[in-house]
Amino acid sequence: MEKDLGPPPIVPSRDGGRRSPYPAPRRQGAGQDGAREDDHGREREGVHGGGADHLRSEGAIDVTIAGLAADKLSPETERVIENLLAELGQVRGELDTARRRLAQLEQVVDHHPYLPVLSRQAFRGQVAHVRGRLQEFSFAPSLFVISLINGDAIRREFGIAARDKALGLLCDALRAVVAPGDFVGSLTGNELAALVFVADEAGRAALRAALARAVAERPFVAGARRVDLDVAVGLAVLSAGSDVDGLIAAADANLMAGLR
Repeated sequence: MEKDLGPPPIVPSRDGGRRSPYPAPRRQGAGQDGAREDDHGREREGVHGGGADHLRSEGAIDVTIAGLAADKLSPETERVIENLLAELGQVRGELDTARRRLAQLEQVVDHHPYLPVLSRQAFRGQVAHVRGRLQEFSFAPSLFVISLINGDAIRREFGIAARDKALGLLCDALRAVVAPGDFVGSLTGNELAALVFVADEAGRAALRAALARAVAERPFVAGARRVDLDVAVGLAVLSAGSDVDGLIAAADANLMAGLR
């Protein structure tokens, strides 16, 4: 006696549609098929896009499910399959929506709210990634901390919008002097940071000088008068034994030492 294996499996199509993935029913003779289709058509009247007839209407030739020809399925079975495929399509749509939403959230988390730079979290992640692959480099990259020293003074005198504009100018100047493969991020309210792939001290000194020139070339005007941006820079060289927070602290200490 043949064992009952239960209902046949349902396999979604690759394109996400509702077309059955199974081959169309094998034609056994025009007269026999025509009689079957007439009987089933009367039984399935009112069912939209239903099962085997729907497949045949699309030109399918050989549809079988677990060894059964589709034209032998009962109307109830075909309706169940139709409903399952419809639900599967809905689930796929919801999954696509969730993926798009996740991508949007990642974009929000990884970028500063109003500056065209990475967020602190995303910047730290890039530093950690590069530090973990130092053995692949012939030199150690450098981490720069750039501070708008008079940012709070600008905020007190001209307001928060003016301070944000000044930070935007500093950000533009920094992005103008780093290479496309370098990373720029925000640390706190008035501090930016850059992970720069320069090979030696001469390259680091050249970057400092280029940043000073880029800032000077971008005049900041607030309250109908020009305000000079007071910018300080500190740096630390990456090493295999250092952690991300330690590198940031070392660059900040170097910055503060230059102010004394």
